[in-house]
Amino acid sequence: MNGLGAPALDGRLAALEDGVSRWTREQLEAQCRRAADVLVAHRVQVLATLLDNGAAWVVADAGAARSGVVHVPLPGFFSARQLEHALRSAGVDTLLAPLPPAAALAGGLGAAERA
Repeated sequence: MNGLGAPALDGRLAALEDGVSRWTREQLEAQCRRAADVLVAHRVQVLATLLDNGAAWVVADAGAARSGVVHVPLPGFFSARQLEHALRSAGVDTLLAPLPPAAALAGGLGAAERA
């Protein structure tokens, strides 16, 4: 068994492939460890992700689980008001999102209160 709880396989086989990234089990394990280390180093307690289902989401989820961080996955179809409610209600202290959506979200947060 390896750290991901699965039986050891041929190290050359893809453990995760999402059309962009192709990682062996060893590479995936290393990425998950790195993500957990970053979350711990930054003292993250509640991580929200606004990511498509892919390698980055898997690594963020596994990193959060390894480091004892609460993971709040957010769907891309939420409106700014719904995202703001989810972030505040869950006590999110860190958001992981691609830059353009994150910038748009940051600009929209609080707009509902100002309206």
